Amino acid sequence: MTLSAAERLTAAGHAALPWANPLEAEGWERLLARTAAELGDGAGRQGLDIGCGPGLLAHRLSERLPGLHLRGIDRNPRFIERAQALPALPRLCFECLDAAALDPSARFDLLLCIGASQAFGTPREALAGCQRLLRPGGLLVWADIEWAAEPPQALLDFLGCPRELYWHQGSLPQPGWQALHEEVASAAAWQHYESTVGAARRAEAERLDDPAWRLRQRAWDAAWDADGRHCFGFHAHLLRALP
Repeated sequence: MTLSAAERLTAAGHAALPWANPLEAEGWERLLARTAAELGDGAGRQGLDIGCGPGLLAHRLSERLPGLHLRGIDRNPRFIERAQALPALPRLCFECLDAAALDPSARFDLLLCIGASQAFGTPREALAGCQRLLRPGGLLVWADIEWAAEPPQALLDFLGCPRELYWHQGSLPQPGWQALHEEVASAAAWQHYESTVGAARRAEAERLDDPAWRLRQRAWDAAWDADGRHCFGFHAHLLRALP
């Protein structure tokens, strides 16, 4: 499969990271432990990880829930290659697939959508899409950007997005959901993530001799230093779909 420049740079940017998001390992361990506590051993349950990235979070959850049938999908084949190289577990599989290709009638007991709201569109559209895919009472492990501070217009203009694309931290839209647990990436973890991803992307752009992506990465680095580090937060939630 031929990868786009964006897919190559995304995979390269996360090659040195265990998962494609800035939340610390301790935060993920707490959230996955709470998820496992809600599902027991997962026997007879069906789960889906949308935008599974390199697959490690799905793998760790599957280790905790040996009875859960869990499928991880991602449209970036480099991530799926990493996921499929993890030690095999009997009820865990990974597939290179776009979320748009999912059977719209399928229903799950557990969904993971971790930094992957773009698979549906906006974050609000992603929450609605996840709700449609869950059985009543099903669980959603959700993580995405939330505003940690009011974004200046310069940042919104650079991103090309409205202020309303993300919500302020602590105000995730609640209708139809019961909040069970939340974890927040620290400022230090965000900075480590951005530094690691940015350095790897710059190196890959140099390797590919791609001046357009070099300029894009420099522009992002400047926007992050000026406003992003102050305005972005990364929050992970465990939510239950209400009947």
